[in-house]
This record gives sequence, C-alpha cells and structure tokens, in this order.
Amino acid sequence: MYLLKRLFNGDKRTVLYRKNTVIVLVCQAINIIVNFLLVSVVLNYLGVEEYGIWIILTTIVSWFTFFDIGLGHGLRNRYAEEKVKGNEENIKMYVSSTFYMLLVISGIIFFLSLILILNINCSSAIGAPSDLESKLKVILLFMVGCFCIRFVANIALILQISEQRPGTSYIAIAIGNLLSLISVFIITKITLPSILYIGIGLSISPIIPVLFIFIYLFSTSYKKIRPSIKYVSFKNAYDIINLGLKFFVIQLTGLVLYQSNNIIISHICGLNEVTEYNISYKLLWVLVIIYNAILTPFWSASTEAYIKKDIVWIRNTIRMLNKILIALIVVGVIIVISSPIIYKIWLNDKIQPNYLLLICTLIYFSFYMRHSTYRMFINGVGKIRLQFYVTLIQSLMHVPLAVFLGKLVGVIGVVIVMAIWTIINSIWEPIQFKKIITTERLSSSNIWLK
Repeated sequence: MYLLKRLFNGDKRTVLYRKNTVIVLVCQAINIIVNFLLVSVVLNYLGVEEYGIWIILTTIVSWFTFFDIGLGHGLRNRYAEEKVKGNEENIKMYVSSTFYMLLVISGIIFFLSLILILNINCSSAIGAPSDLESKLKVILLFMVGCFCIRFVANIALILQISEQRPGTSYIAIAIGNLLSLISVFIITKITLPSILYIGIGLSISPIIPVLFIFIYLFSTSYKKIRPSIKYVSFKNAYDIINLGLKFFVIQLTGLVLYQSNNIIISHICGLNEVTEYNISYKLLWVLVIIYNAILTPFWSASTEAYIKKDIVWIRNTIRMLNKILIALIVVGVIIVISSPIIYKIWLNDKIQPNYLLLICTLIYFSFYMRHSTYRMFINGVGKIRLQFYVTLIQSLMHVPLAVFLGKLVGVIGVVIVMAIWTIINSIWEPIQFKKIITTERLSSSNIWLK
C-alpha cells in the first residue's frame, strides 16, 4: 500500500512516468516469457538450421523499420513540443503530413521488395538450402506485406509515446506476442515442420493489435487530429524530414551496427553459430528489455522537462536510472553463472552455453545500457549532430572490423567489436549530457548543443 501511494504521488510528469514504467515492465515480463517459449517451440519444430534461417529472415525484414527516414522520431519530438505549447493546428499538420509520407514510403517498400524478391535467388543470398527457395520467396513477400501495414498504423503508437504513454505500445507488442505463441502452438500441432507456416503465423499476429489501436484511437481520443489530406503541410513535412533525416542516418548506422551481425556470422561461421549467438543474445537481452522498459518514458518526459527548464527533475531521473543499471549488471552476472541450468531447462540440452560468448555479450549490453541512458535524453532534446557523426564513423568501420575479428576468433570477435563501440559511446554521451544542461557556459553554435 505504501509503495502504491509513493507510485501515484508527485508531480504530473513523475506520476505519468512511473505509471507507464509499471505498465511497460509488466508487458515486458509477458514478452520475455512468451519469447523464451517461442524460441523453444520454434526451435523444436524447425530444428537448429531452419531456426537460423528464420532468424536471418526476421533480421532482414526488421531493416525496413529504418526506412521511415526518421519520421517517427521527428514526429515524436515535434508532437511533444507542440503539445506543451497547446498548438492543436500545428499538431494536425504534423500528424497528417507524417501519415501520408509513411503511406507513400510503405508503398515504395512493398513495390521494390516485390521486384527484388521475385528476381533474386533468396536461398543463396542468406546461405539456405536451394530446395527452400520457393518457400523463402512466399515468406518474405508475406512478411514485407504485413510489415508495410504495421509501418503506417504505427503512427498511433508514436503519438501515445509522445504523450509519455509508451505503455500502449508495449500492450500492443505483448498482445501480438501472445497471439504469435498461440498461432505457433496450433501450427506445431496440426502441421508437419515447415518454415512457411511459421513465417505466415508470426507475420500476421503482431499487426492485429496495432491495427485495432490505430482504428480505435483515431475514432476516439485522436478524432480531432485524424490524418486528412487537407492538413498536409509542406512546411511541416519539411520540418519533420529535416529533423527526421538526422535520426534516419543514426538509424541506418544502427542497422549496420546491430542488425548486420547475424549475416556476418552466418557467412563467416555458419548457421549453427548464428543460433548459438542468438540464444546467448536473447538470454541476456532480458536485461536490456527491463532497462528499456524503465528508460522508454524518459525520452518524451525529458523533452517536456527540457522545454520547461526543469533541470532538477532531469538530473534526479538520470541518477535513479544509473542505480537501476548497476543492479541489472549484477543480475547479468548471476545469469551467466547460472547459464548451464537455464540452458538445460530452456533448450533441453540442445545447445550448450559458451561462457566466453556470454561474458562478452554481458559486457556489450552493460555499456549499451549505460550510454542509452544519456542518448535517450539527447534524442529527446534533439541535440543529435555529434551523435550523427560518431555513429556514422562507427558504422563505416564496423563491418570490416567485425569480419576481421570474426575470421580471427569466431563469433566472439563480432561481439567484441560491438562492445568497443558501446564503450566509446559511454564516454562521450555523458559529457554531452552535462554540457546540454549547462548551456549558459557554451555558445549555441557549439557542436555539443546541435
């Protein structure tokens, strides 16, 4: 009872932050359990090799999220700013302009993907057996089609996040994951092992709750700002694109840094190594999921706090987040020590833990969470030019370094490269944070403040 009183006491921003953190944590707990079950069920159904192929396919399709050219992040910041100012007319123009740009982009993505998938050898491109070629084409087309629908409908969730209500987005993800688990369970009971059935089931399930929320919100609370062609503004569209393009380049660098590793490992080490890396990644990714659940509301909350010059709130929140991070790193150490027991229960001894791989992955995630604390604030206030340059350089260096170390020491070499980038980011991003909140000491033309 005392904890509940503390949870709902305080200023409006803090209470909203805490409520949504609780919602996100609960949803992420569901997601963790469901994802662990999904890994076990899908791995047993498909086998190690085809599971590795499925991981590569989902990685490739996930790349398309970067082709919103940063519009989602741009809208997130501009919507939060205009909401504080109470400018509803500008909000209508930002929402409509972003919606129709997303609609056009999704059409282009589907059309180009259709041409590409039908004219390339998909199996050789990802290192899969040639007898799976026709199935891979069908799966990829289905996955891209479902992605495009979600790509546009996701605008409703972006607005909820901008209002410091990321809980809505995580509820949609949790429901989508539960539907995925149910569909996979049914598929394993009524069909022979086939990556095609898994691909269809896991593509449809996540878009159902997103579509429902999109229709519901724009029929109720967002009815006044529902996307309309008459509110499309080239001026607002340019403003969103101008900010969004910076985020877009940063997202592209993230694509190279975080999403290329499965492909690199597949070609250098083989599909079995992809599975081993992915399992260790998923096991320790739980820590990042929990931390992101706490961190996610901070983006839009920091936008509002910075506009209102509430620096005390920002400093106190950063201190709290750093304490939580230390606790999660301790939990990570316990997970690594307990990994033989976890693998046995989770995977029925199909895969044995690689201690060195787990330790390197934990180091990588620890520094990743460390710099994410400060990056969330930096993104929230839109001071991303330095981040733009640093991540661009890292992305250009990542693939050759990862390939070199991957050939030298295997999958662990790829993880070491990832850890190097996060350590570097953990040095400069706290420095930028301190400079931003003491702007009176610096010229506005200083790169730290751009």
